[in-house]
Amino acid sequence: MPTLRKAAVVITCLLAALVTVSACQRESQSNPAPLQHFLDAAEAAWESADADAYAELLAPEFTFHFDDNDTALGAPDSWGRDEELDGVRKLFVDAADISLSFDRHWDFVEYPPDSDVLKVYEITYHLELRVAGELRIAQGDCNIRLQRYGEGRDEQWLCTDIWEVIPYEIAGDTTWGRLKFRHRTGTTGL
Repeated sequence: MPTLRKAAVVITCLLAALVTVSACQRESQSNPAPLQHFLDAAEAAWESADADAYAELLAPEFTFHFDDNDTALGAPDSWGRDEELDGVRKLFVDAADISLSFDRHWDFVEYPPDSDVLKVYEITYHLELRVAGELRIAQGDCNIRLQRYGEGRDEQWLCTDIWEVIPYEIAGDTTWGRLKFRHRTGTTGL
């Protein structure tokens, strides 16, 4: 009987340790450092209107995926890194008082242990800027995909995709993609 009690205590201790390790993994996966770095750096680049700093965050194969409402108004389904940076640079030239923020609470993070890919779902963004004295507000939810490049000291996480998934339709407001598209193409009707 004492052997059974010892075995039960050992099993209980092992289960408790497993639950603790599992909880720590969930916590680190729900708030991963690469995502925090990207969000902080993207906010800083936009607020300082520094397109070069923003470019350093984007992978060579970066793709911005427009919201369906924007594509219905003439925006493409998506565009690549060069178009993204062209749109951002033109927006930064035209705009003043830029403020971009990401809510640090999101629906779900997909970040398996030892993975080179991280994806966050439905993270809320809020962008405010002034163009020709007029306040423009873009807000909604987007999905962001980051990928690890390099190893060790050369390791960096770059953004490969942003999907604008849920724009918030408030009178006079627009979407993040729509603002970039308007300034890149000179389109006013979108």
